[in-house]
Amino acid sequence: MIKNIVFDFGKVLVDYDFNVYVSSLFDGDKEKESRYLSIITAEEFNIPSDRGDMPFKDFIRMQEELHPEFAPQLHLMLDRYIDAITGEIPGMKELLVDLKGRGYRLLGLTNWCESIYDVLKAYDIFSLLDGMLISCEEKMIKPDPAIYRRLCEKFSILPNESVFIDDRIANVEAAAKEGFTALLFKDAENLKCELDDIL
Repeated sequence: MIKNIVFDFGKVLVDYDFNVYVSSLFDGDKEKESRYLSIITAEEFNIPSDRGDMPFKDFIRMQEELHPEFAPQLHLMLDRYIDAITGEIPGMKELLVDLKGRGYRLLGLTNWCESIYDVLKAYDIFSLLDGMLISCEEKMIKPDPAIYRRLCEKFSILPNESVFIDDRIANVEAAAKEGFTALLFKDAENLKCELDDIL
């Protein structure tokens, strides 16, 4: 019997768009926008930051040294990171309220650097979660199997009593291998139908 429902954050509970944020920095200079985006979205930048290997502010300072031409815009990310978050995913708050009212335990599992704390403060949807596991605190990231096991340990849950929802197929497949009922997120309406079938 399913008792727990575990949600990814980005592109599941809240949306983000670095393209919109970056377009506000360069006055329509598409070449600079493209180069800057390649820096801030590179895996070698994001994975260590999400894993908590180095504080986000230190990664920003490192990138400022490596790319001095973008130093002002990079530094702005420390204060304006929240500008890249475009809002809650439509329909998800209502779905979480419904699930919580039906007695399910709602948890979060996200790959995110410490900038997530600003996002948590800004959006009410996170207050509906009964607990959350954040990659930068645990020093591991999805789809590492260890992070799913850590989730189970931290919240005393069993995979076969839990649904895991993520927008990335690699994370979904990894959760399924650990015994979760794992769903690839598309939108709130589709997720509600899938959950209705399972629950």
